[in-house]
Amino acid sequence: ICARFTPMIHQMFKNHRKTKLRRKWASLFGFTAAQTHTERHNELSYLAALNEFKRCHDINIPLYPFGAAANSSLLYVVARALSSYSFDHVLELGCGQTSFLIDAIRKQFQREFNVTSLEENGFWQKQIQDQIDYSITHSDLTHQQINHRNVSFYSGLESHQQKRFDFILVDGPIGTPEYSRYGSLHFIEHNLADDFVIVFDDAHRLGELQTVREALQLLDKKGHKYKVSQLQALKHQVVIASPKYEGACYF
Repeated sequence: ICARFTPMIHQMFKNHRKTKLRRKWASLFGFTAAQTHTERHNELSYLAALNEFKRCHDINIPLYPFGAAANSSLLYVVARALSSYSFDHVLELGCGQTSFLIDAIRKQFQREFNVTSLEENGFWQKQIQDQIDYSITHSDLTHQQINHRNVSFYSGLESHQQKRFDFILVDGPIGTPEYSRYGSLHFIEHNLADDFVIVFDDAHRLGELQTVREALQLLDKKGHKYKVSQLQALKHQVVIASPKYEGACYF
């Protein structure tokens, strides 16, 4: 990994170990939540910023950033990125609350970007599809080899080989304990535009951090220049952006 980002990656893994230990001890005492005060405070701040964004831009859609759904910091960074920059093609791995937001921004800001959205759960895909305009593809998970690892990932990757994505949201498929959502590296290796923003959700978990680390190694191997940042609320996100869009790392 580019030397200037090595300390940041090490700190992400260190934070993960601290969080895991903190939650382990909390569970021993029957606590249901073990987030730090800062994480809880940040979540409320992102929620306030998200609601202000919706108010200012007259986006009248219900968003519920709770439980297993996208949390406030993820929705906030997606909203800021898609409204601040003119992307050509968005890749959404895993549909849900972010789908409502992406659809609303396309309409309200009159953005003309295409969206490729993949979802493995047929019931959930239909639930979301009925409420938005762009198409969500129901894509079953299959065992396949990606970047020398055997993983379970969306089928039909060959149908996307001609596409180039400049905004990639990695929030699916369902996470795994190690090298979670590792199949996303296929798109980073074969379908990434020269200028890009990549957002990894759930970056407080070890599996996602492992995948983020290998994604950065892959970008280095391909000669990409980029900046990295992390949002920390009740869930964490990692943002990777090329120089053209590096402002996304300061949202």
